[in-house]
Amino acid sequence: WGIPLLKNKTEKLIVNVFQRERVSALATLSELPLKLSHLVDSESICHVAAESLEEILEVDGASVFLLEPFSSTLKCAYSTSRFPRAVIDYEISAENALLTQLSELPECVSLDQVYDLNEDEFYKALVNLKNDLGISVIVPIFASHEIYGLIFLRPRLQVQIWSEEELTTLYNVGVQIGLNIRVRDFERRSSEVDKLVALGTMAAGLSHEIRNPLVSVQTLGSLLSRQKSLDEMPEEFRSVLVRDIKRIESIVDGVAVFSKNQTAKKSVIKAAEVIDSSVQIFKSQITAELTELRIESSCSPTLEIFANFDQLVQVLTNLLENAHHAIATSPEPAIEIGINVRTVSSHSRISNQWIEITVSDNGSGIPLSIADRIFDPFITSKDTGERENKKGMGLGLAISKRIIENHDGAISVSESKWGGAKFTVSLKVFEALKE
Repeated sequence: WGIPLLKNKTEKLIVNVFQRERVSALATLSELPLKLSHLVDSESICHVAAESLEEILEVDGASVFLLEPFSSTLKCAYSTSRFPRAVIDYEISAENALLTQLSELPECVSLDQVYDLNEDEFYKALVNLKNDLGISVIVPIFASHEIYGLIFLRPRLQVQIWSEEELTTLYNVGVQIGLNIRVRDFERRSSEVDKLVALGTMAAGLSHEIRNPLVSVQTLGSLLSRQKSLDEMPEEFRSVLVRDIKRIESIVDGVAVFSKNQTAKKSVIKAAEVIDSSVQIFKSQITAELTELRIESSCSPTLEIFANFDQLVQVLTNLLENAHHAIATSPEPAIEIGINVRTVSSHSRISNQWIEITVSDNGSGIPLSIADRIFDPFITSKDTGERENKKGMGLGLAISKRIIENHDGAISVSESKWGGAKFTVSLKVFEALKE
């Protein structure tokens, strides 16, 4: 038993004395996959991966090639400054023997440690890359044997071989980037399906909403075709006609607002100022005084968020207007605005702070028949006879949801403490974003 123990202690001593820097670099390299898992856009992933690998491994340049969408060619997505400029215009066909081989057996390839001299297509592809770009190591970016790209590393600044531990960790880096790309691909496809579903819902809603107002227009057309004078129209019909034409106009305007990109310039703003402005606008628009409008806040008035001021005011004003309509028949109408801060701990031991703004009412609540579709376009609890001008089209909450999601937040609905509706808007606190 003494021989293995002595061997173990000797190996540790050698590592500590002669390979301390390399072990430290390997530990840093092992943390890179986790670091990459928190990134969402491909540009950031490629940038961080290439720069980190060049620094940690002390190589003479790193470059990331990705398969372009709807293309059969890999092109340079990011390259460090050390890498030769020729890499920018370099292209690799998806039919290349290198990609064919790696898709069948994904592995990190150290060109300096390939000793098979068979003149097959795979070996020729490696030789071409080494001659063209001076590549030392190739790391496949893949998921489920599907190659999404390649990482190229040039030789090290100090002469040393690539260890099995380094190649294994590089393999994990490629897998992590591949998983990120695969997840985003699934999200894109899911988003396309959601858009088709939303388009179908909107088409059905438009058909339903415009059909009734068109009756008045058709009646007018019928009278004109019979060469009847407009003076013979009853005053009541004229007012209905004007109302229905405005109704069609408001529907078209609402669809335009919902369809356009809601992304707007953001800045650091105080959440309290957004709420104060929304309340003032809301009070100036309502015709009847509320019995009660309370604001319950447990957070600092200086709390900041990174958002677009006008869009958040639009969301909160819409929620207040909906609450006002909901309490119209309540004997003691009341609306409450709540402001709280919630701390959420993630698996990476990072605590994120979120501000939650709630708008609650004591109305009749959301009907169960539409509760799970309340944020879909043209879904509303208001009867047709109650819809006037731009109110009650069922687009307000759909637009609000899109705005909040473009702020990387969330909006949800639940039952209030009075039995009415309670809408919750969650946004990340700016201090948490900086971290």
